[in-house]
Amino acid sequence: MGKKLALLFSLITHPLLMITYALVIYLKVNPFAFGVPNIGLKMPLVLMVFVLTFFFPALVVFLLKKLDFVDSISLNTSKERIIPYIGTAVFFLWMYITTRSNPEIPTLFKSFVLGSIISLFLVFFVNNFSKISAHMAGIGGIVVFCFSMMYGLGGNTDMTSLLGNTLGSRPVNLPSIAILVGGLVATSRLSLKAHSYQEIIGGLVVGVLGQIIAMRSYF
Repeated sequence: MGKKLALLFSLITHPLLMITYALVIYLKVNPFAFGVPNIGLKMPLVLMVFVLTFFFPALVVFLLKKLDFVDSISLNTSKERIIPYIGTAVFFLWMYITTRSNPEIPTLFKSFVLGSIISLFLVFFVNNFSKISAHMAGIGGIVVFCFSMMYGLGGNTDMTSLLGNTLGSRPVNLPSIAILVGGLVATSRLSLKAHSYQEIIGGLVVGVLGQIIAMRSYF
């Protein structure tokens, strides 16, 4: 994979975007779980999730770069990632507190947000010893989320939406797509020499583990 393509793919699959992606996937596959017939009616929710879990954490990194606390927004060293991880944890927790008591938010999505928080804290802990891949932690969470949707965890899946019709009577292809994307993410991170094989695998394990822990508490 060329470096420009790898960089583009890394940006598109940035770990801060995973919660927003999970919400969009859920709304496409089963908008009725949110009490609406289509994703368009829940765009304010999508925007809120995007702002809390991507825009504000990204703004923290941008300000750190402007204040010369970090050398690059890519956060190439473990030390540079400490403050951004803490800032991200604050906004992720804010997101979880905002949604956990909302009866209009499906349990599976609440579980995914909690799992993302657990994974983030695990990544933060491991970061003290190794620059584990946050990209792969995010993808690992998405893979577990897609498997959960395929098996209808947290409620029956209605396939009348666009994505449901594309994927078939059940979203059986959803996990395969997520795994394929995960492979491309791993390839892009290795191509950019951002991580070693061990850091890639470690990130994937942490992402999966965080979601499993969260699901154990919810289901």
